[in-house]
Amino acid sequence: MTWQPIVPLFCGFGFCWQRTFDRPLVPDIEAIPAAERFYYERHGCFQHNNPGINDLGRDVLFELISRESADKMVPRFDKNLLPRIAKTEAHIQAALSRCEDDTQATAVLSDLRDRIRGYRHWATTLRSVAAWCSGVYGNLASTSASQRKSYETFLQKAIDLELENARGFLDHFENSPTEFMVVSETGENTFIYGKNLGEHLRNKIRLMEKYRHRKPRIDRDILWRAPVGQPWPEGLAPDA
Repeated sequence: MTWQPIVPLFCGFGFCWQRTFDRPLVPDIEAIPAAERFYYERHGCFQHNNPGINDLGRDVLFELISRESADKMVPRFDKNLLPRIAKTEAHIQAALSRCEDDTQATAVLSDLRDRIRGYRHWATTLRSVAAWCSGVYGNLASTSASQRKSYETFLQKAIDLELENARGFLDHFENSPTEFMVVSETGENTFIYGKNLGEHLRNKIRLMEKYRHRKPRIDRDILWRAPVGQPWPEGLAPDA
């Protein structure tokens, strides 16, 4: 864990606050109709004019992840953290195969195996957040078609990885014999997932497959967005 890049807010309570496990990773988040985003937005920190609605690198008035920091995080996940997790998982699996007749050792190692796998899925999603910022910001700042195409290719690879990760996490969440993460028995809220996380993950996968090829876009004027059904008073609208 000492090799894990710190992704501001997302490494703490913000991971659930931003609905990071169950939120679709697509180049244009608001290409997904509001009704289809409701399943995760209803409990997230997504006020009508919060940049966090369509920009993973921002929340209210804060910049969480700059393009420069995202560009550094992604290779650090790929080079320094994820290979070490894979090596750890392989080591634990090898140890399990050597102690099949030792009930206590098998129980301990199985528990550790499932917790390490849960950590891998969590860390990979953190990597995906950084990759989204790197790819979308880079694409929007590009000055040539070739640059934009390069970033779009990068984003599609990041989406491939997160889809694979989401499918693996769904399997782990629903089938692991180990209680590797805390979920609420009574229902989800802004700070904790509920037992229906599997259903949300299926929605995430479906929406990622449906909207993955939209062009990158961020509404930079969202801070001035009026609530639905409540327009700006006459003469006070930002464009007045």
